[in-house]
Amino acid sequence: MIGNPPYIRQEEIPKATGKPPKPGTKDYYLKLVRDESAAILSGRSDIHCYFWPHAASFLKDGGYLCLLTSSQWLDVEYGFRLQDWILRNFEIIAVFESIDEPWFVGARVATTVTILRKQRDEAVRMNNRVRFVQLRRPIADILGHDGTTAGAVASANQFRDEVLCLNANTVNERYRARVIRQGDLWRQGVQLGVMMGKTAASEDEHEEDTTTGEYFGGKWGIHLRAPDLWFRLLDNLGKRFAPLADVADIWRGITSGKDVFFFPKDCSRECLQSHPLSADFEITYGVPRREVETGRTKLVLCGESLAEIRPIEARFLEPEVHTIMEIRGYKVRADDCGRSILLVGEDRQHLANTHVLDYIKWGEKRGYDKGSTCVSRSRVSCPWYDLTGHARGAHLWPMAQQYKHMVPSNDEGLICNHRLFDVLGKGVEPDALGGILNSTFVLLAKYQYGRPVGVEGNLDTEVIDVKLMLVPDPRQATQRQLRRVAKAFGAMKEREALQFLPERRMREMAYTQAGKAEQLASLSTECELDMPDRRELDDAVLEMLGVKSKSERERLIDELYAYLREFFEWTRQKEEKGIENKKKAKRKGPTSPADIALQVYQELVDREGYLLRQYEPDFLDTSKPFDTYEVPSEGTAEVYSDMLVAHGVQFMVGKKKNLALIEAKIPGQEHLLALVANSARRGFIRVPHDKTECQRVRVSYEQFLAQREQRLRELIEDRTADEDLQAKVLDALKLLIMRGRE
Repeated sequence: MIGNPPYIRQEEIPKATGKPPKPGTKDYYLKLVRDESAAILSGRSDIHCYFWPHAASFLKDGGYLCLLTSSQWLDVEYGFRLQDWILRNFEIIAVFESIDEPWFVGARVATTVTILRKQRDEAVRMNNRVRFVQLRRPIADILGHDGTTAGAVASANQFRDEVLCLNANTVNERYRARVIRQGDLWRQGVQLGVMMGKTAASEDEHEEDTTTGEYFGGKWGIHLRAPDLWFRLLDNLGKRFAPLADVADIWRGITSGKDVFFFPKDCSRECLQSHPLSADFEITYGVPRREVETGRTKLVLCGESLAEIRPIEARFLEPEVHTIMEIRGYKVRADDCGRSILLVGEDRQHLANTHVLDYIKWGEKRGYDKGSTCVSRSRVSCPWYDLTGHARGAHLWPMAQQYKHMVPSNDEGLICNHRLFDVLGKGVEPDALGGILNSTFVLLAKYQYGRPVGVEGNLDTEVIDVKLMLVPDPRQATQRQLRRVAKAFGAMKEREALQFLPERRMREMAYTQAGKAEQLASLSTECELDMPDRRELDDAVLEMLGVKSKSERERLIDELYAYLREFFEWTRQKEEKGIENKKKAKRKGPTSPADIALQVYQELVDREGYLLRQYEPDFLDTSKPFDTYEVPSEGTAEVYSDMLVAHGVQFMVGKKKNLALIEAKIPGQEHLLALVANSARRGFIRVPHDKTECQRVRVSYEQFLAQREQRLRELIEDRTADEDLQAKVLDALKLLIMRGRE
């Protein structure tokens, strides 16, 4: 092979013909492999591409090479090496992707065709025009012919020549082509490396010499998938956009190494309610009740499944934003946080006689300090348990995206989990940057730079994607324009964020299939695009971008909103189609109990969410008086009474081992407590402090459980006729429902 980079070599692999292979003949496959562990194409141990030995001539000057691959390599790190290799060795003739039809039915990723021509001359390569072609009609329509072989060849040749003659951006009913100079792809890839801090900047910002520049990577998929509206915005206003990394710093939230240790849940209030007597409280939790009452010490749920309760001084705990699901609006509050974070920046000698030192030792006994993340932390002169020093951003960018777009303002300076990114503007007033990031234009941008997950509506954005993403540039705005953006965002911060599809549309499939279509009328038809304050924000951002005419801004916003309504409707339809495909394939699907249980659970989430209702808050009315009981994480709950305990619940392992005995405060609580403990949850359980209310909740909850049990059995029987397997699946499914899909 000619011109292969040093990390590529070729090997001849004998074919299993049953005869001794002869060198240089078709008895061998030719296999391209990388000397490193990750493959150029697939990110695995080698490139699974095989050629006949005589096909090696394709890689000589003027020879053509066609790659038929997943489209993901165009945008992600494992594909950047392939981009580098291609740019150094080939002219990229064209890259094709279809939005009209899947080329491999059932594949969860889109397919891309890349046509390359071997070219040694660097100047020729850099001046080559790359054609990114988005096909908008089926191949059969584009290559339509008279049914003869000659007609098929003539049609293919005609389309080939048509594409090769494209020297400018083109849009028609059959395809859209974006024509990019290959040297510009190289330059953008070098600039990304500098932006990410991976490579040093060249003294000449226009340097394109492949022998001295260092290519990092590029988001080539944008040229294929971005909507026409995106390119029109860039063509008209592109000089007023900039990569987010130019106007803000972005970094990942905390990766703890052991979330069940570092991110416990505060349960102090429940503990105080369940143990009102000081002596009983101290015996149970090992800490004086007064310490917890005053707030000096917190009791936290921790450990695997958060099944243990331990004391920690309050000064070592802060609220932690664990997931974007906790946040309802455009401003995150400490009250939204369901977890705390352990922040201990002191050495052990300064922690003598503290609860937190006991907590650290408890974690070490369980091996929490042995994980790779904790070990690497201790190697840089920092105790394994020390998470202090993490900078707090002014805004939080969520990694996972779907039908919402919100980059909440972090006015209280909270710490976030690694599934969110901290964002801090470079000399930009926080609310002005918040307005830009929460504008609908950035929503549009994130779908160009993010990474689709499967064929559904999920999108992931890594730090590199967010840094590279083009956003309206506040550095080119006037102070008056920035104040208007900040004011508009300030108004949005006072409400909840809505989805970009109405709730009625989101629930349509589930309700219809569950026979509850008549209930759809009670659901809202409003979505985020209907909110006046959002339109005001987008109008302010457009003015900041230099669109002075009010009527022109309204026209652009109307066009943007119309596109997004269509886009999210199309996305939802793809999801619904995917759900139907899963149902059709279920009998050929997984056979292990856990896999079948997970499949059924996902169907419940997608279609029959009402079966996932929980005892609290769906059945228990917390506005009425209640008592809180702490139940053990193991054991079967049984109603119990004897001469000393009139109304109680015991927790048994087997027939003889009694783990705990809980005495009810009023008659009737024991039956409800046992029911809930066996079916829904452990830890702290609240039950009404009224016999009649206990009876009402118990009857309602029992009826629901019976209905759910019957439906679960039906769904499982649809997937397997094996009765033993059905029982195992049911147990696994109940566990999933009880704990959630973690």
